[in-house]
Amino acid sequence: MPRANKIVRQESWLRQKAAKGKQQIQDRRERRRVEEKNPALKAKRLANNKPQTLEDKRVYPSSEDYYSRRKRRRVAEEGTEEDETEGKDDEPEVEEAEGAEMEVERNEDDDLASLLGDSDDDEEDKDAGLTRKERREKHLAEQEEKRKADEAQAAADEAEKRIAHEDRMAAKYTSLLPSDGADEEDEVEEGQPGKVGGSLEQPRLLITTSRHATIHRYAETLCDLFPNSTYIPRSGHHHTHHEYSVREIASYAHNRGYTALLILNEDQKKPSGLDITLLPDGPMLHFSVQTWVDAKRLPNHGRSTGHVPEVLMNNFDTPLGKLVGSVLGRLFPKAPELVGRTVVTLHNQRDFVFVRRHRYMMREKRETERSVTEKDGKKMTGVEDLRVALQEIGPRMTLKLRRVDKGLQRTSGQAFEWTGRMEKKRTVFQL
Repeated sequence: MPRANKIVRQESWLRQKAAKGKQQIQDRRERRRVEEKNPALKAKRLANNKPQTLEDKRVYPSSEDYYSRRKRRRVAEEGTEEDETEGKDDEPEVEEAEGAEMEVERNEDDDLASLLGDSDDDEEDKDAGLTRKERREKHLAEQEEKRKADEAQAAADEAEKRIAHEDRMAAKYTSLLPSDGADEEDEVEEGQPGKVGGSLEQPRLLITTSRHATIHRYAETLCDLFPNSTYIPRSGHHHTHHEYSVREIASYAHNRGYTALLILNEDQKKPSGLDITLLPDGPMLHFSVQTWVDAKRLPNHGRSTGHVPEVLMNNFDTPLGKLVGSVLGRLFPKAPELVGRTVVTLHNQRDFVFVRRHRYMMREKRETERSVTEKDGKKMTGVEDLRVALQEIGPRMTLKLRRVDKGLQRTSGQAFEWTGRMEKKRTVFQL
């Protein structure tokens, strides 16, 4: 009985797979023998085989104003060209007269060139010994070289314009931060604890919630996370005759020496948003709380000791990211208590800010463990024999920036606002 075609196809595919694998093994062994003789080939191959990560594909955003200005300028130039074309069509007789004059001048120039001699003759003499094909190739090579030079110059001009635009955007976001009442050129002297952005003022935070909120436990957790913070609930009692607005609360807090106001918003008895305001005049950052995990739900979690933590901030690279990082950095004192061995990490990845709090301990590296490495994968010098043990304290939070108000609340104007189609291109990040 003849076998079915399916079985024949399966056997043929297995033979092809085995032959392909055998050939790959032979090629790999041959390449290893060649690379042992010439190590430069291996280094070149590894450099070419570097995988493309998300950071390699990342595109830094630029304001729509930049592209709108370019578009308006291009449309204006096209309109000018159309006007010139229409003007030429309206005056054909003048064009003919000008063409006749230009023809006379051209003839005079040719006569003068024939008398004085032309430099083109020298070039023709040089190309006299070349064939037609060689002359054509030489001409094409010159055109290609000129085109590449023009493209390089245009790219350099465009990069220069982009850098100037990014500098303007950085100045725009920096102007939103409140002045510290001190010269930026003054150097920070040692032994001045709690120096915040050039001032000796310790950050003091007032934490409250949205109206009629019930998430008091989460707000008290924020008091434990941020040092020098006080929680005052916004009363929703039926005997309360007046509900204070955000502006009234900000004025109240500023008059009593607070430097920042944090408002925790609630949805279905869970935290849904976090508003951070620098007093007295902003800016005001609105974050949505994507995830919140209490410390008691973390396996093998530690307990807070109340020490001022160290702060690590990662990947706040763009002008907007530097603004966000500066605002978040002003919530913590600049003089951490190292005896507590507590660190708060604010890690930005794909425009999500991950908030984590750990306690660390230095210990010797075991033989089966790897050394601490840099971002590029190389070993960090000086700590080859050390490892760090971490114990998470909590809570875990993931924040997403939604809006940046220039002052207090929406009526003050927006420096940035998240829109729905902003994440359509996955390689463009705002922070």
